[in-house]
Amino acid sequence: MTILDALVSVADKTDIWFQWCSLLPDPADDMVLEAAVNGGAGMLVTFNRRHFTAGARQFGIDVVLPAAALARLEA
Repeated sequence: MTILDALVSVADKTDIWFQWCSLLPDPADDMVLEAAVNGGAGMLVTFNRRHFTAGARQFGIDVVLPAAALARLEA
């Protein structure tokens, strides 16, 4: 729970205000990308990189595995 508590303490609530035609192979993933775009995220952390990378690249968002995200945060 410590990691989740730390994430919640720095998270910002983001309303989704923009919807587009599906950009990702799995349309159910679009709302995650929309939240990242609307929230101004620079990084999307997921084990499902293959579904997100091409769509996220269009918005300048890096798609990284959790271990890589932790390494970036520790640097």
